[in-house]
Formats: sequence, structure tokens, C-alpha cells
Amino acid sequence: MCRECNITASQTTSSRLAGAALVAVLTLTVHATRAADDEAHRITNKFSQENLICGAYYSLVSQCLAKDGPKDELDKKYRQASLTFIERAVKVGRGIGLSEKALSVENAKRDMMSEIEDTCTNVSVLLEKHAQRCKRLFEDGLKSFADEMSRAKKAMQRKR
Repeated sequence: MCRECNITASQTTSSRLAGAALVAVLTLTVHATRAADDEAHRITNKFSQENLICGAYYSLVSQCLAKDGPKDELDKKYRQASLTFIERAVKVGRGIGLSEKALSVENAKRDMMSEIEDTCTNVSVLLEKHAQRCKRLFEDGLKSFADEMSRAKKAMQRKR
């Protein structure tokens, strides 16, 4: 598939553990300030949606890999990454009040299947569109999210 897009099992495990803790803290922060801070809401909504799209992408690629043969290590990595993305999207999205419909990975997967004309043979269309962006989001997304939230908080404090 895409060698530079592979994620090691140790990256997946450590990222999920660190990510879960950071997402929980950030979700609480966002929840407490959402009424007063539209910028934080926008940043959080964007982060949730990006993770949802990447979760759908990794899930779909995993399904395509499974169709090609027995489940292997790459398929497992894609499934684990998909779960990490979806978990982030749901936790953060619920923290700002997004609906279940807005957090539906199935809607995103349906859109992607339409893009590849309902056949895994065309999955390269999705690889080109999502692989690098989702890899960066997986590796640096939590830090970038925290940095954006910090900048938004500082900007709000300057306005006061």
C-alpha cells in the first residue's frame, strides 16, 4: 500500500495512551469554556472532524486489505489507528456537543466508498487524498490541537 504511511505498533500503543489522557484533559477544558470561546469550539470541531475522516479512511483501507487476503500486521495497524482516530473524534466531539449523526464514521466511509466507486481497486484515490494528512494527524495531531487551543486561549486573554 503506502510504506511511508505505516505506523508501528509501539507508536499506536503509546499514542493511544498519551492521546487518551490529553484528549480527556482537553475535552474537559473545552467543555468548561465552550460558551465563552467560539474559537476553541471551532478548533475542537475541526479536530474532531479531521479525526473522524481519518478514522473512516483507516477503517476503509483496513477493510480493503482484509479483502485482499488474510489479516496481516498492516491490516491490524490500520484497524488500531482507525480506532484511535474514531475515539479521539467522539470524545472531543461530544465535549462540544456534536450530535451522534455528526460523529458517524459510517457517513464518512459511505462518502469515501462513493469516491472509489465502491471498489477497493480504486483505493489509491483515497491514499493520495488522505494518507499523508492522516499520518501527520496521528503523529502530531494531539500536540497541534493543544498548541492551537493554547493560542486561542492566549488570544482570548489579550482581548479581555
